[in-house]
Amino acid sequence: MRPGGLEVVAHTTVVLARHGQAERGSSNPGLSARGLDEAHALAAALVAEPFAAVYSSPQQRALETAAPLCRELGLEPQVRNGLAEFDRDCAEYVLLSELKAAGDPRFDACMAGDLTAWGMELATFRAEASEVLGEILDSHAGGHAFVVTHGGVLNVLLGSVLGLDRMWFFHPDNCGISRIVADTDGGVRLASLNETQHLPAA
Repeated sequence: MRPGGLEVVAHTTVVLARHGQAERGSSNPGLSARGLDEAHALAAALVAEPFAAVYSSPQQRALETAAPLCRELGLEPQVRNGLAEFDRDCAEYVLLSELKAAGDPRFDACMAGDLTAWGMELATFRAEASEVLGEILDSHAGGHAFVVTHGGVLNVLLGSVLGLDRMWFFHPDNCGISRIVADTDGGVRLASLNETQHLPAA
């Protein structure tokens, strides 16, 4: 209790970011040169925040994005399969924008939440990601944690916080930052969406 009777409530903050721009030509690509620049800009923007842990998708583009901040903080990334993208088991890495430009029917199916072309069910994808988020909130009550993941994961997690039942509602930028805050009464709210002011000019 502060003087005057103001109660100080310990919120739990989870900062989430999409990976940096990926290199092409691999089913599990790492970062391009620009993606590496984005990852370093992300680390510079977040290094002063009191993170107790860094969580990452096991996919290479996410791990390479987490690496600069982990080095600055002296932390090892905690890898969680539930943070991987729905394309995790595919033999190719294809951007949704490329599918759209090519008129590929997988684009419209994906926008409607049909992930079967990637060998995934939306309900399973959402449940796995939500389980990891629940673990993070429980493990860092009153604290600060950082998550590097993917556009699809961000949409299902943040959409659930907003009470949306569709899969897609925004396009996360590479290394864009979003924040959720959990209150002591169990309520979870979206504090920011897709912050990009820290990113290098295109």
